[in-house]
Amino acid sequence: MTKTNAIFTGSLKRGEVGEEVFISSLAGSKAVKKVYDVRRSAKYQDADIDFVVDVMPKSMLSKLAGSTSVAVELKTDFTGYQNIYYEKYSCYEMRTAGCMEKTKSDLLVYYYIRKNIFYILKTDTFRAWVHEHSGDFIKNFKEERGRFGIYHKEGFLIPTSSIDAAFESKKIVGKKVQVSDAFSNQRVALLDKRAYRKIEVLHDARKIRSAFDTME
Repeated sequence: MTKTNAIFTGSLKRGEVGEEVFISSLAGSKAVKKVYDVRRSAKYQDADIDFVVDVMPKSMLSKLAGSTSVAVELKTDFTGYQNIYYEKYSCYEMRTAGCMEKTKSDLLVYYYIRKNIFYILKTDTFRAWVHEHSGDFIKNFKEERGRFGIYHKEGFLIPTSSIDAAFESKKIVGKKVQVSDAFSNQRVALLDKRAYRKIEVLHDARKIRSAFDTME
């Protein structure tokens, strides 16, 4: 039987904190050639993609994504290091698919800001695994208030222990890493100007091509 739990909180502004940590950490890695910030591009917003990262062949991100141009969607969690929240419906009443259901990213990065840990998940393998095992997870049903009244979000709370086991059994392609371990021990406060030159904010997604573009 599926359990129900209605406790999950977060906000866009809080999420942006995690995004800035992630993008700065990428810029400090020798394996990263360029970071395109596409959060303001309508095309990539529709695809639920935050960043496109050009990486060196045989780098960790390249191996996980199977590409040297990697489309990334990032989520930040302030609630503690126990569950990954998988949003199935962003509006249950309209059956509007949640971000993790519809993102066209190569990798989904889930950042636990209190522990400074990234779960880096190959999106298609993670989504398929969640669909297969959804009955095993706590169901999350959350009430929201929008311009047109009250609506609800629905998702699952997936224990990180289950994710770890799926990594071990290779049911999910991915990796759990500390921020410092993943990105050459570079911390945000220590990045120099040369590192930040790798970051380019794009409003016009036509300037880049990524694995996402080949799917259109």
